[in-house]
Amino acid sequence: MTAKPGRLSKRWGGEMSSSADLAYSYGKYSNARENGNEQGHYLQIWQTDSAGAWKLVLDWQAALPPEK
Repeated sequence: MTAKPGRLSKRWGGEMSSSADLAYSYGKYSNARENGNEQGHYLQIWQTDSAGAWKLVLDWQAALPPEK
């Protein structure tokens, strides 16, 4: 997956596990493109490593169909 510059439009939600080693967030995103804006939904899942640092384990994005 390639990184796409953009901005987070709205974070809808997210939670952390009771053991505080997993967390997720989800919402909408918007990317300005040369040929127009791309909008869609995203989901991110984070996990702590053995040193306690947060690592991104899933970064999923799904673009919405273009507006007509």
